[in-house]
Amino acid sequence: MKNAPPIPSALQEKLTAIDNEVVLLHFKWTYLMQLFGKEKHLAVINATAPSIFSVIEEAMFTDILLTLIRLVDPPKSNKQNNLSLRSLAADISDHALRDQVALLETQVRAKTQDIKVWRDKKLAHNDLLRLLKKSAPVPPIQISQLTSALALVREALNLIHGYFFDTTVLYDQCITEKDGNQLAFYLNYGLECWAEDKEKRDFTRAKKWREKT
Repeated sequence: MKNAPPIPSALQEKLTAIDNEVVLLHFKWTYLMQLFGKEKHLAVINATAPSIFSVIEEAMFTDILLTLIRLVDPPKSNKQNNLSLRSLAADISDHALRDQVALLETQVRAKTQDIKVWRDKKLAHNDLLRLLKKSAPVPPIQISQLTSALALVREALNLIHGYFFDTTVLYDQCITEKDGNQLAFYLNYGLECWAEDKEKRDFTRAKKWREKT
């Protein structure tokens, strides 16, 4: 391991806090892709409860966009201090490292320009002209934009982890037992049981579970 300078306490606090945000962001992104990014899972969702799942998908997508765009906020908005990549970089004393992180942050901002439009005109505010259809609609968000921005965020944070701790954080290696794949499994299992009951014309099991719910 290389000899790295100790990380300042203020920078450590910010890094820990932003790490928590970015780890959770990647879990949410993984769950969204597990449920709505696979055709076989979409088929199961559309065969069970498509209306409620469309609301869930929109809520998850909105939360991910807002979390990501907060990471490229300025260090301060009016009188409020923000936790963002720029505020994190401001506490880095090593000029070369700070410049590298700042450059990556600029690239993240470039990748999230359309997301900022979404936040300003749709997610955080009800833009009147947009709702009255008197202005252009918000631009479509491309999956490639999101994945590229997330990759740049990981790269920026791992520059800091590599410099101070000689380590790499695998933010995108999200592994949980009770995830979107598990939910899709149980939904599909329920569909198979329902199909079996219909074939047998025996709805005892369905009646039992309806009474419980």
